[in-house]
Amino acid sequence: EADNAMDQDDDGTNGEGTDAYSFDIVLSDPGLPVGTGDGLLAEYFSDENKGGTSWRRRDVTVNHAWGSAAPFAGPAADHFSAVWTGELEVRFDSDYTFRLVVDDGARLWLNDVLVIDGWNGSRAELAAAPIALTRGRHTVRLEYVERTGNAEIEWQWSCPFFATQTVPQSQLYSGLAEVEFVATPTASPAGGTV
Repeated sequence: EADNAMDQDDDGTNGEGTDAYSFDIVLSDPGLPVGTGDGLLAEYFSDENKGGTSWRRRDVTVNHAWGSAAPFAGPAADHFSAVWTGELEVRFDSDYTFRLVVDDGARLWLNDVLVIDGWNGSRAELAAAPIALTRGRHTVRLEYVERTGNAEIEWQWSCPFFATQTVPQSQLYSGLAEVEFVATPTASPAGGTV
């Protein structure tokens, strides 16, 4: 027909012995299934140097905008610190970009390698160069310090398979058994955790 983008001969070809239509085939990495993570182990401290009284709980994500308030009943609104540890499960063999939106300072380690160091900063958006990771679990340690004013931290990631987003609970593993979960953090003697 005259409406076709390519004219076809009676044999279904374009007159040169080849098919009249072509298709682009895009293959994608199916990756691992979405994880079943429970979040990260969070330890909050009553001073900026990860000391003093501490509280332990599980945080399902690292996405906190406390503003001028304390993170919960326990630490003060200023001059506290926190450490999140556990494992990050990546679904695809790919280059990942990690970002921290933070007020005041933070550091991020993946597989015991420091990839973002913004400890001495103030309000900032910090990003690491793309990091090649293989599918599976990787150790993570994220440290945070609140000095004065507003308090905020969000851990984000992106890769060619998805846009920038908060690292979801499904991909974070705390290593805590259910019996260890502390829903409401409880103070312990200086330097200890419960």
